[in-house]
Amino acid sequence: MSESDQKIEFLHQDQEDKTLAICRAVERHYSRGETVVVLTADAEQSAYLTERLWSFSREAFIPHELASEVDSFEDCRVLLSDSEDVLPPADSLVLGKPCSMDRFSGYRVIVDFAEGYDEELLKASRERFKMYKNAGYQISYVRPGARKG
Repeated sequence: MSESDQKIEFLHQDQEDKTLAICRAVERHYSRGETVVVLTADAEQSAYLTERLWSFSREAFIPHELASEVDSFEDCRVLLSDSEDVLPPADSLVLGKPCSMDRFSGYRVIVDFAEGYDEELLKASRERFKMYKNAGYQISYVRPGARKG
């Protein structure tokens, strides 16, 4: 799959805690019948997301697995991994932390976050956006509450 066939959803994030935004992104893709891999910042974020994915919404019930606790990823619709080395192919990759574009192969959609709450992180987000664009990815930039058109 080439970069021009892949889409990056760049979501503007105004709050430091991305948990709810990650949960909503997972829910959106999971509800479409897609498989989803979430790259978390660390084991602590994975554990916190594990709790939140069961309860962040009254309507949401998102079964998921931790990469560190399964032998095979074959039957996982949603997988949480805190390691770039454990990112099995899926329909979508949600980035709880930035990672190398080399890890994007095997995903139709990559969800990244523009961290608008911190000037240095926002600068890094802008650099990633430029890298994605220069690499030929299809990019959509979405602000909270804004409708995609």
